[in-house]
Amino acid sequence: MKKLILGLAALIALTFVACEEDDDAKLFTVDFEDVTLNDAGLAHNDSISGSISSGDVTLTTTWTSSDWGTFNSGFVVSNQTDTTNAGYMNPYSCIAEKGANGSATYAVFYSAADSILFNSPVNLESVMLCNNAYAYMSMLNGDYFTQAYTDGDYFKVVLDFYNNSGASQGSTSFSLASNSSLINEWTELDLSTFKGISYIKFSFESSQTGTPLYFCIDDIKYYEAE
Repeated sequence: MKKLILGLAALIALTFVACEEDDDAKLFTVDFEDVTLNDAGLAHNDSISGSISSGDVTLTTTWTSSDWGTFNSGFVVSNQTDTTNAGYMNPYSCIAEKGANGSATYAVFYSAADSILFNSPVNLESVMLCNNAYAYMSMLNGDYFTQAYTDGDYFKVVLDFYNNSGASQGSTSFSLASNSSLINEWTELDLSTFKGISYIKFSFESSQTGTPLYFCIDDIKYYEAE
């Protein structure tokens, strides 16, 4: 019995130490405040298949040439605050008029299967998400491409997680709109079940094909993976 008690005590002690080590781990936050913006309050990479770096994170950007000109998809970093003008000429504002927690800067994602890349594998904690102003006003009021959202409508961003071998580590989604209820403030998405992640890819699900495929992202929080 004495040996059993000692063994249990040792196990409890080891568990306590492990918890202490977890508690002491440094939580990193990527908030894009370190990104240099141009006079329009934007940062994007002008080269084909370029990228933007913030902290230990890289945002990929794809530029595509067509008969209508050259346009980008993927990520842009922005501090634009226009929540008045509707339409595609206002693609880089957040409907919350600021970054998460009152910050100035955030990232905007558009359309393509671009990624957030981590310099080394991480254990994710959370991320802040919000609607883009163009997408929000399109869903709220309707426009040439889509009708105002009502019962039965939905708009989601899907996050797919991968390790450094390219193997899927699962996915989750975040609802930007449900019926006529639209997200208009920064909202935290818990990602704490996703460990050993090297990159995240994004896609959309929507009840209306004309919905502008944009969302805003900020405050990516994570721990270094052991």
